[in-house]
Amino acid sequence: MVLGLLVVTAAACGSSESTPERSTATVPQADPGAPNVVVIMTDDQTVEQMRVMTRTNELLRDQGTDFTNFVTSFPLCCPSRATFLTGQYAFNHGIVDNIGENGGYYQLDNRNTLAVWLQRAGYTTDFVGHYLYRYGTRERTEVPPGWDRWFSTIDPSTFRYFGYTVNENGTLRQYGRAPEDYQTDVMADRAVAEIEQLAQGDRPFFLNFWTLAPHVAEPEHSDEPDLEAVPAPRHAGTFDEEWWTAEQAPAFDEADVSDKPVFVQLNGRFLPVTQITAQVHYQRALESLLAVDEAVERIVDALDRTGELENTVILYTSDNGYLQGEHRFRDAKSLPYEEAIRVPLLVRGPGFPTGATAPQLTANIDLAPTILDLAGVEGSLVADGQSLLPLAADPSPPPDDRAVYLQNGPQNEDAAIPHWDGVRAPGFTYVEYEQGGRELYDLEADPYQLENVYGDPAYAEVQRELAGLLVALRGCSGETCREPRFSPSG
Repeated sequence: MVLGLLVVTAAACGSSESTPERSTATVPQADPGAPNVVVIMTDDQTVEQMRVMTRTNELLRDQGTDFTNFVTSFPLCCPSRATFLTGQYAFNHGIVDNIGENGGYYQLDNRNTLAVWLQRAGYTTDFVGHYLYRYGTRERTEVPPGWDRWFSTIDPSTFRYFGYTVNENGTLRQYGRAPEDYQTDVMADRAVAEIEQLAQGDRPFFLNFWTLAPHVAEPEHSDEPDLEAVPAPRHAGTFDEEWWTAEQAPAFDEADVSDKPVFVQLNGRFLPVTQITAQVHYQRALESLLAVDEAVERIVDALDRTGELENTVILYTSDNGYLQGEHRFRDAKSLPYEEAIRVPLLVRGPGFPTGATAPQLTANIDLAPTILDLAGVEGSLVADGQSLLPLAADPSPPPDDRAVYLQNGPQNEDAAIPHWDGVRAPGFTYVEYEQGGRELYDLEADPYQLENVYGDPAYAEVQRELAGLLVALRGCSGETCREPRFSPSG
């Protein structure tokens, strides 16, 4: 029986000339008995939304380790997914947008990713779902390097829950609008079938299941409602009575933003109809996740049925979060707020204790190093992150003093959000905006980021420390990304 690793994430992007590389003269092979890797990634899911995923919580969180302070270093789809595939910050892998000359599938060096490294080491690699932004816009039947088996939606149909096109190992398949064509269900059927096939082999496998949900059906790609996720027909209306109260979501339509940068202050309070629309979008997102929750159960059952479950590590995360009215932003990411940067990370399986919580600061740059560590393989890029295995194995780790670099992409003429970068450290977020403006939040005292304490004398030492860490992390690579530590003396 092959030892198995299942990675569940939410999540995806083509060539960067400046990316640091390792020598590939000798290709390391996976350790004997190396685990399978299955990646399940959702798109635009928040930590708060995990509350409706009862199956996932029971099967993964309760049976594994919950990393409760896990952040995405760049809260936007393609840059974040490229970080998963490389273990690098966006300024190192080069993808800083979904589209344009610095974004999308064709700007990532797909010849040098986690899939390629694992394939070279003897893994069978398998992808099911929604890959990187703009994939399929040039060559509709292309299968990216590193993948032995391939079943992916292609643009411009990717962001349709119905009526989309799939590239199945180089052959196009069209799906219609019947209930059985619902994208999450089709992908779940395929993932189960792939597990049944892969379990019959004698090689470890790397299976990725990346869902569209709870991403909105984008209007330029779909005739479905603008900026709403689309639930499976059986789940439509489940959360029609799920209305936020001020106590549940204090940052929704934030009353006072005078402490925040000018671009936030320019957002007026919501009209009643806007509040209702934002909450309806939130309801549809929750409903779309119910099919993902069922898919997780089906995948776990398939691993159990094929004898692989006990030898499988299961990881569940998302590429980034999403704001549905918090801080007066609707349908937004690319912001330095917790709703965008903090995402779920659940890991079940060998090496990850059952029913455990890991509150230490971790980030999406750590996922590729963790998978490589489990496989006993080195990648051919210099990783900026670190394996999570030592943290999971040690019940009493040293004090949490890590600093993680945060950023969004360059501002363009149409962007309502200016370019920023910052630092996430234990208990704090510090941000600097290119056009001016600073933010500092004490997340223990103010978890909803309602009070910007930048310039407050009580936080002077913390502010100086975080500003220095930001300078140290800009342009870092490999070890220099892991060296800066948060240790304010005051």
